[in-house]
Amino acid sequence: TFQLEDAFPDINPNYYGFSVDPFEPHRVWFFSRSTATHTGPLLGKPPTGAKLTLPPQLFHLDISEEGLLREIGFYVVDRRQGNTGGLGGAFGYFYGTGNPLPIPECQPYKRSWQFRLLNMAGRLRSRFAK
Repeated sequence: TFQLEDAFPDINPNYYGFSVDPFEPHRVWFFSRSTATHTGPLLGKPPTGAKLTLPPQLFHLDISEEGLLREIGFYVVDRRQGNTGGLGGAFGYFYGTGNPLPIPECQPYKRSWQFRLLNMAGRLRSRFAK
C-alpha cells in the first residue's frame, strides 16, 4: 500500500543468519540489514535522494503443518544502528526521508524521565557501593 518499491527501487534487505528454531521447528529466524536510496515519490512527496541504512532487524516466519506461511514478524535488534532513528520496517523509510507518521510508534525511541532516573540511581548506587 505504501509502494516502497517504487520510492526505493534499489532496496536491498541483506538477509542473513537463517536458523530453524530448535524449540519451535515450524519457525525460522533470520536477520536483515536493509539499505535503500529514496529516488521515487513517497506519500505524495518528491524523492530526497536520501541513502537509508535501517537498523538490524530480526525476522521470523511461522510455517503451518501443511507448509503454508502463517505469519511474518520482525523486531528491531539495535536501535542505535542505521540512520532511520532506530525505526525499522516502513516506519524507518518514512522517518529516514523526513516523512514520519505523527504517532509515537513512528518516532525515534526516547527513554522516559522515569527510566533515566532509575538508571541514574543505579549508577549512583554502584559508585557508592565501592
